[in-house]
Amino acid sequence: MFEHLGYDFVGLLLDNVKLQTLTCSSSGSGSTPLPGGIGGLPPDGGIMGPGSGYTPVAPGRFHTTLTGTGHPGCTIQVTVNDPARPVNNITLTTMVDATGNWSLGLDLYDCDPEIDIVQICDGVPSDPIKRHIYVDGTPPVFTNGGPGDGTDYTSGSGGTATIILDGGAGDPGQAIHLPPGDGVTYEWHLFGPGGGDILLGGGGGSYWSFTGGGGILTINLPPGDYFIEEHVCDTAGNCFVKRCHHRVCAHLTVTGGLPGDEGIYGPGDGVTIGKVTRVVTGTGNPGCSVQVAVTDPTHPQLVDNNKSYTVPVDTSGNWSLPLTLDDCDPVSQLHKSATA
Repeated sequence: MFEHLGYDFVGLLLDNVKLQTLTCSSSGSGSTPLPGGIGGLPPDGGIMGPGSGYTPVAPGRFHTTLTGTGHPGCTIQVTVNDPARPVNNITLTTMVDATGNWSLGLDLYDCDPEIDIVQICDGVPSDPIKRHIYVDGTPPVFTNGGPGDGTDYTSGSGGTATIILDGGAGDPGQAIHLPPGDGVTYEWHLFGPGGGDILLGGGGGSYWSFTGGGGILTINLPPGDYFIEEHVCDTAGNCFVKRCHHRVCAHLTVTGGLPGDEGIYGPGDGVTIGKVTRVVTGTGNPGCSVQVAVTDPTHPQLVDNNKSYTVPVDTSGNWSLPLTLDDCDPVSQLHKSATA
């Protein structure tokens, strides 16, 4: 009885060893395990672009490092198949290291390739891990308009200048296979005298209103220096920024010293017969300058009647000019310009 029990016990041990041996050494067609922990690629159906954390090394081109796990000593094979963009077609291999990790550099160009990743152990490949992804690393381009530098002047009683911003854009990659529903979106950003970034978008604001589709915007700005940016982005997160500088100057006024059109400039100053000197005053935008041009085409010999002056607008928005004119009927023109 003792010998029978001992025999059964040894028999169970042998069976167990045989079972473990079979489990560890089992191999055959389709039995190689899949590689695991794939990194460096979007999920199946995903987008490789800046919006998902991938930065192109050049427009329309990415370099990514694939990573994962596998069985030490086995081979990882990566195959890229892209009928529409043959430059993407490539097969690469690398070994799984002793710690069970692997990595492989891969270049991809705009299109929608399928990427198959298999593990090969003892010549037997695993089933493939398939990733069909959209690759888009080309930013939109402006097709017309866009913000430009300029100097604007206030008008009317509101004390603001109206600026119309207009810019159309398109995604040049649309001729290649890009993500479904790919298109462009617009954002306008305003950087004012007080600093900070004001997003112009989403249904109205204190300074602005939309007057048309996507890229058309009208804003009313008080005097000051402004930077305006138009951001155009596609579905993949590629963006193009166009920046401009606008200086808004206050409306030019004459508050005294100069009569209205067809008015009389007098009386004389009592010093020089035939000459009148008066102080012309007005308002403007601080930092700008006022140009006063006097012309008398019928009397070119009268120097004071054919002369130009430039005076600055002070920090409080005022300006003044002692203006001497000879007897006659000259024309005085006032202009305002921005200074650097």
